[in-house]
Amino acid sequence: MRLVIQRIWISPLQRFLYRLLIYGDQQAQRDFASLNLLLQVLRQASVPVVISEGEVPQGSGSCVLVSQSVQLDAEQLSVLALNSV
Repeated sequence: MRLVIQRIWISPLQRFLYRLLIYGDQQAQRDFASLNLLLQVLRQASVPVVISEGEVPQGSGSCVLVSQSVQLDAEQLSVLALNSV
């Protein structure tokens, strides 16, 4: 599976949205209001992803923060509570 974390600029609201995407046999995603909330859920699911503040680009553009291969079991996917796309 491929795990992707995107930072998306929501222009009308003047804020960022953080999207967790999982690509595999199916595509699923979940949106978060903050990067800290997203990282907290990843920790709860025991998914090893590290993003330091210095790695997050400044400015109002959208970007991919992480793209990596992962092995996730059914329990981890359940904790992530992703929505099918």
